[in-house]
Amino acid sequence: GKNIGSEDPSRDELARFVAAAKAKGCHGIKILGGHYPLTPEATRAAIALAAGEGMHVAIHCGSTAAKSDLSGLVEAVELAE
Repeated sequence: GKNIGSEDPSRDELARFVAAAKAKGCHGIKILGGHYPLTPEATRAAIALAAGEGMHVAIHCGSTAAKSDLSGLVEAVELAE
């Protein structure tokens, strides 16, 4: 809720966040999946949007569907395509 309004933000909300971060000079975004998990769909969209802007992505593995363990790591790699 601090930077993103819910665990399942719209692609538009994520795009605004990524654009704002880039405009502030950020070189990447961080997804706190183990602490504040997003849905797999939102995680995939955040990764794709950041990549589309040439930004790095750091991630605490995990989502609303996978824990912050080996299954979350596998999911993160799959979501990053």
